[in-house]
Amino acid sequence: MALEVGKLSVFKLASFAVLYGLLPINWIDLFNPAAPGYHVWLIIMYMAPFGLVVLMEGFSLFPVAFSLGLLASLMNDLFYYPVGDLFFGMKINVLSWWQGQLGLDGFKHIFTFQGGYFSLDVTSMLLGASVYLRMIVVVFLLYKWSHRAHSIEA
Repeated sequence: MALEVGKLSVFKLASFAVLYGLLPINWIDLFNPAAPGYHVWLIIMYMAPFGLVVLMEGFSLFPVAFSLGLLASLMNDLFYYPVGDLFFGMKINVLSWWQGQLGLDGFKHIFTFQGGYFSLDVTSMLLGASVYLRMIVVVFLLYKWSHRAHSIEA
């Protein structure tokens, strides 16, 4: 049975993306952010398992694979410190941290994106905009794909 046949497959892949973003990605991000070009490698890590879906099932699944990688990245950006606190005892004011992640701290510097040959200062507003944009893309693409999968089943 191909992946494009059922809603259940999309649900399973989305569940995997959530767990993948929450556990392995957060663990990597909590303990190894000093590597050269770190954030480029992190983006590759978000997308890698879902790229296999495209390789196995064809390029027509790229939108769903892309949205699953974005979903994993959201789990990292929104649950980095809560997971760190839960598993590693990192004490931080999570509400204050979420305020920064969601763009509510305006132009406050949140982190520096390490792109290898370049870096970019990321403000709360920029990070928040990227979080909201990724949420919209993930919901749109997964909804569209699950609707397509539903019409294929009918």
